[in-house]
Amino acid sequence: MARWKTVQSYLMSSQPVAARERQASGGKALAGFLLSGFLMALLGAILPAWGYHRDPSDFIAVGNYFLSLALGIVAASFFARRIAEHRKLPFLLVFGCSLSCVSLAYLATVSPPLPAWWRAAGLVSLGIGAGVLNLALFFAISRKYQADAADTVNLGGVWYGLGCVTATLLVAGTFYAYTVPNILIFMAAVPAIFAVMYARENYPEASRTLNPRFARPSAISAAWGPYFSRCCSFFSSAMKCRSPVGCRCCSSGGSA
Repeated sequence: MARWKTVQSYLMSSQPVAARERQASGGKALAGFLLSGFLMALLGAILPAWGYHRDPSDFIAVGNYFLSLALGIVAASFFARRIAEHRKLPFLLVFGCSLSCVSLAYLATVSPPLPAWWRAAGLVSLGIGAGVLNLALFFAISRKYQADAADTVNLGGVWYGLGCVTATLLVAGTFYAYTVPNILIFMAAVPAIFAVMYARENYPEASRTLNPRFARPSAISAAWGPYFSRCCSFFSSAMKCRSPVGCRCCSSGGSA
C-alpha cells in the first residue's frame, strides 16, 4: 500500500512538470514567428538601404527580388514536408534558421553596385529558409493550437507583427551609422540566435504532430499559396508607389 501511494504521488507530480515543459516548448515555438515576420519584412526594409528609393527606381529589379523570395518559399514547400516525415522538428527549425543566416551573410557580400541577379539568388535561398522555418513552426505549435486555438493564433500574430517592426526599426536605426553589409550582418545574427535556441529543444517528430485530415494538403494550397501571397504584396506596393501620395514620397526621397 505504501509503495502504491509512492507511485501515485510520483505520477501526480510528474504531470504538471510535463505540462510545463510542453507549454515552454510551445512558447518558444510561438516566439519563432518573430523571426518569421523579421525575414518576411526584411526585403522591404532593406530596399532603401540598397538605393532603390531614388528616382528613377529600377522597378524590374525590385519585382525580381520579391518574385525570387516567393519562389524560394514555394520551393521549400515541396521538400520540407518530406524531410519532416523522417526527421524531428529541431532539425527543421535549425536548418531553416541556419539557411536564413547564411543567406543574409551572402547578401551582405553582394550589395550594390554588383549585378541584381546575385542578390536575387540570395533571396531565393532566403525564401527557402523562411519557408522551411514557417512549416516547422506550424508543426511545433500544433499541440498548443489544439489546446487553445484562439490564444495560439493571437500570440502568433503578435510575435509576427513584432518581427516585422523589428526589421524595419533595425534598418532605420542603423541606416546612417553603418554600411549596408554591416546592417545585413547584424540581421544575420537574429536567425543565428534562434538556431542556437531551437538546437536545445526536443520536439516530437513532425509527422506525429499532424492531424491526419491535414497531413496532406492540396498541392495548390501548399505550393502556390505563398506565391499568391507575395504577388499580392508586390502588386499592392506597386500600386501604392504609383498613387499620387506615393509619387510625392518617391520624388521627395529622390530629391533628398
